[in-house]
Amino acid sequence: CTPERLDDSEYSFTLDGYIYLNSSRTLLNQSEFIRDPQGISICADIYNIDAPMDLKIYLLFSGILSSSVALIITVTVYFSIPKLRTLPGKLTIGLLSSMFVTQVVYFIEIVMQRRLVCNVFDIFFHYFMLATAFWMNVISFDASYKFSGIIKFPIAEKQGKRFILYSLYAWMSPLIFVIATLIYLQIISPKDPDEYFCWYDRNGLLTWFVGVPLITILSMNMLIFSVTVVGLCLARKNSSNHLGVRKDVGIMIYFKLSLIMGLTWYFMPLFAFAEIYDVYDVSIIVNAFIGLIISITLLSTKVVRRHFKQSCSKCWYKMHC
Repeated sequence: CTPERLDDSEYSFTLDGYIYLNSSRTLLNQSEFIRDPQGISICADIYNIDAPMDLKIYLLFSGILSSSVALIITVTVYFSIPKLRTLPGKLTIGLLSSMFVTQVVYFIEIVMQRRLVCNVFDIFFHYFMLATAFWMNVISFDASYKFSGIIKFPIAEKQGKRFILYSLYAWMSPLIFVIATLIYLQIISPKDPDEYFCWYDRNGLLTWFVGVPLITILSMNMLIFSVTVVGLCLARKNSSNHLGVRKDVGIMIYFKLSLIMGLTWYFMPLFAFAEIYDVYDVSIIVNAFIGLIISITLLSTKVVRRHFKQSCSKCWYKMHC
């Protein structure tokens, strides 16, 4: 390996810990570059900084853009169909909205010069990424409260009041971690004014202020998801035994719940902590497409198909009358 020192203008960090080479638009994980007090070095004979855009960044950009468009379409559909504007539908809109902003901010951070967006967009990304996790937590809790029958303590019975409580929890909780991060940076451990790196480039901050909250929330979601699945299975069994009717819950319910609760997110920080970077790269790309996958899954329902079929029939009738 022939190490080559990079100038500050040749690269930027992403929140995932990658190095983004501006000239070749290539992403390098933490095993593919060397970081020391003098800066960043890469193997010049392996990673050509003038090479064309690699497949990894193509897939990442494709995933972010397709997911962003799909999320907008899904939110629009949920707003336009009255039957979907139930409490679960409103919770889904909250989740998809936070996911959309997260994708957009992440895309802006990659394509723009870091010096212009670092201080502002890092805060937004941190907030909306955690907000997405908290919305997943809300949906998992509400699903368990509704289906499992294990959670007994009372919650506001009116869906409007419950939605307000859920919204306050999902939107306000991330502020605790963001404010704690800012207090740490500005008061407890202020950085050198001439230091170029953003806050999450500093040792330990990405782990404690992003990784730990995500792992904690997603672990709660996995536990609640397991409880929900058990409750659904028991409900199906009781329905078959006592009512003589086989109520097929269906594997798609479990699949949708696992997607919305963020089980696909769970392994990403684990792979980062374990420094399994090849698998981590795959998980990053998969999660770039997760908005598209969730949108397709949520839109592939009888309610949506029936609504569009009726809308098309009305348009056809008006055109030929």
